[in-house]
Amino acid sequence: MQSSLSSKYQTVIPSSVRRRLKLDAGDKILWRVVEVHGQPKALAEPKPERWSQYSRGLEASLWKGVNIARYIQTLRQEWEQQK
Repeated sequence: MQSSLSSKYQTVIPSSVRRRLKLDAGDKILWRVVEVHGQPKALAEPKPERWSQYSRGLEASLWKGVNIARYIQTLRQEWEQQK
């Protein structure tokens, strides 16, 4: 699938993509640029209705094995020392 950019930098999302992503006219789309093998790539996705639901579980592996209460306490102590 492909689409072209108009002189106003607009494009049409192919109907098969709109159906698969359940996009309707007026929906918001989020854009990100990521590096893949050193090349910039554009990713587009529908804006979530609820950010809390969208972000739940993202990067959960970063906190695996971390005692959150101890981590927060350490941060608070560091903040107090900086005052």
